[in-house]
Amino acid sequence: MKAAVPIFPAGVVSIFENPNKFSEKFNLDNFKVEKYAGTNKYRSEKFKNIIKDESLSELYDWINDCIKQYLDQVIYLKYENFFISESWLNVNEKGGDQPIHNHPNAIISGVYYMKMGENHPPLNFHRTRPSDKHPFISLSEHYKSIPQYRGPHPNVSNSVGFPCEQDTMLVFQSQLYHFHNPVQTDEQRISLSWNALVNFEIPEKPDTENFYNSYNYRIRFEPVD
Repeated sequence: MKAAVPIFPAGVVSIFENPNKFSEKFNLDNFKVEKYAGTNKYRSEKFKNIIKDESLSELYDWINDCIKQYLDQVIYLKYENFFISESWLNVNEKGGDQPIHNHPNAIISGVYYMKMGENHPPLNFHRTRPSDKHPFISLSEHYKSIPQYRGPHPNVSNSVGFPCEQDTMLVFQSQLYHFHNPVQTDEQRISLSWNALVNFEIPEKPDTENFYNSYNYRIRFEPVD
């Protein structure tokens, strides 16, 4: 076999490790968090871009470096600039979970793990919503389990879990569905999630030879303080 190339992948998840161990400097007491009704889950104030807090400036700079690397070296996007449009803290006590969802109104998203326990649940990504059916003979019971992925290889799996390790960050395309199961230990699971918008590079002149490959819209995003 000369090569095996995955085609039309659902998305790409990149893992970044912060060498500065920002978790050692983070203090949850500096932030206001609100409890979701009927759950053991808390989050910071809605519409407050938490990453712009002065105490998180070092982390903010590092995340922006990672976003640039993801755009330039992972998804190879042509763009002019980008910015983090929203960010928030998630705090899960024992029993707290995150239902399956994706992040609308964003291009790429990420989650930084501030405080993680050894037995905290991984973040699971789904190719589509689990309720979606595939119109072919199911092979899901026949794929080999790959220890690295705790299940089938991402080339063929409909769901892939990524361990949540302290001072690491996952970056991914915002349309990807993801979730985590309830926390089963007494240790808090604290993460900082963010969304980013990208202003795309606009060519100097339209592609007159290939209409369907040319820009047929213009859209610009501006940050809101």
